[in-house]
Amino acid sequence: GRIAWLVAREGYRVVGVDPSQGMIREAGLQASAGLDVEFRVIDGNGEGLDTEAYDGVICSSVIEYVPNAEELLRHFHRSLVSGGVLIISYANKHSLWRKYEHFRFPTAPHLRVQHHLWGFSELRTVLCRSGFEIVSGPRFFACPPLDERCRLSFLSSSRLLGTLALVVARAR
Repeated sequence: GRIAWLVAREGYRVVGVDPSQGMIREAGLQASAGLDVEFRVIDGNGEGLDTEAYDGVICSSVIEYVPNAEELLRHFHRSLVSGGVLIISYANKHSLWRKYEHFRFPTAPHLRVQHHLWGFSELRTVLCRSGFEIVSGPRFFACPPLDERCRLSFLSSSRLLGTLALVVARAR
């Protein structure tokens, strides 16, 4: 719910969804008075999203855990108004830090349940097949040992180090 609350603080109406009742409950606990935020449990792979109801979708650290990513992206596309924007982060398969994590911590829970590690060309292909065109990105970020050191944090923006990448796409 952190991103939902940040977006709402900028004056947007936000609908946050998650398949987990527990996560929805946690998101609601971060409530800020006077903000237009609603949280809903949504089952499946986005089938329950309203059609042509949203100007934008933010999908942060989700797509790598979804078994059928392309289906989810098609549901995002259906849920957006014409020209709506998708802001999506994905797990960068080229990250040396990610490769190290897989080698050093092969049983880490978040690594065991990831279905998709992509390069930009793979993400672009899936987005295009789902009805999106790239507007900007990728922007790479998140390399924990560097992010903790202010003077080195800029290195996380490298494709070879950043474990995540951010892309903005528009519904065609």
